Amino acid sequence: MLNLNKKQNYDKALFNLSARIYDYLHLLSLANVNNDRAIEYILTHCDINNTYILDIGCGTGIWSSFFLPHCFKIHCIDFSEKLLKKAKNKLKYPKISFELLSAFDIDKYPENTFDIITASYFFHGFRTKERMDILTKIKFIGKKYLVVSDYGGNIPLIPKITIQKEGVLNGI
Repeated sequence: MLNLNKKQNYDKALFNLSARIYDYLHLLSLANVNNDRAIEYILTHCDINNTYILDIGCGTGIWSSFFLPHCFKIHCIDFSEKLLKKAKNKLKYPKISFELLSAFDIDKYPENTFDIITASYFFHGFRTKERMDILTKIKFIGKKYLVVSDYGGNIPLIPKITIQKEGVLNGI
């Protein structure tokens, strides 16, 4: 069982609720265009062949699917049971594994476990202190690259409303 605070439980419920339409929302958003550019850059400028990748907040596995042909192994984590279940059903390959885990608990992995750690559309909903906590843990368990793809200030309406309600955009 995950040890989550009130905000994290709220977020988890929101992601579980949206799991059935998550991929469609992704296709309709700017995330799709930004991911394509990010993936192209990564494949061109980073050596990801034969690497062990951790995908934090994997959702339905959209981001992980881009890396599958190139890496040795991918481990996907998410705190939403329903998103993780969709990812498992879509990505049935021997070199991919899944775990129900909060990003706040990644320090369970030994130092330098993963060659590359990815976080696609993950960090925008966190306060600065929470981001720094996760990034500190990433630095410990990662070896080579941290790949982050996010909105960069152009947050679509629905996530923006949720984030504003929680006070994240105001740093509260």
